[in-house]
Amino acid sequence: MFARCGDSRISSRANAHRRPDRAEGTGLPAGVGFGAILSTAARRLPSAPPAPLTAIPSTMTGRPRRRVLRYEHRSQPIIPRRLFVRRILYHATLAFAVVSVSLVIGVLGYRFLAGLSWIDALMNAAMILGGMGPVNELSTASGKLFASFYALYAGVAFLAIAAVLIAPFAHRLLHSLHLEDTDEENRSPSRKA
Repeated sequence: MFARCGDSRISSRANAHRRPDRAEGTGLPAGVGFGAILSTAARRLPSAPPAPLTAIPSTMTGRPRRRVLRYEHRSQPIIPRRLFVRRILYHATLAFAVVSVSLVIGVLGYRFLAGLSWIDALMNAAMILGGMGPVNELSTASGKLFASFYALYAGVAFLAIAAVLIAPFAHRLLHSLHLEDTDEENRSPSRKA
């Protein structure tokens, strides 16, 4: 007859082989719990480096990534042209999204706060966002306040959009210059004083 561990109906004959210095049903010495055994075993294991919080696939594989705008490290090779074109498209999409949202904010602000028609609101928002300046004269105080804050925002947005569009090209240029520099250092004989 088979008995489960911890079953109170186990006969005394089945328990005859157990030593009295062992805890009931565990096979561990009396008074020692699993926590003590696990912590002792953990101390004996070699310490491993901590695992990364998120696993990000390599840029060389071409698999989709969560962090799209992440660049390769200077010790990594330059990404292939196909992935570079994909990076440019991601940056262009991000820039287009920022321009679109900024234009919508400007059109709605000029339309409802300044009282301009839809086409005049679009033209003013586009001209300010492009860095050209306002076209129509504003007569309401709320329209003038909106135009001043929108002009400040548009100046910063213009610089940010330009940076987002230039970043892939600048990174690739600097990365290739760094690789050429390290290649020259590796080829030249080391000087010892």
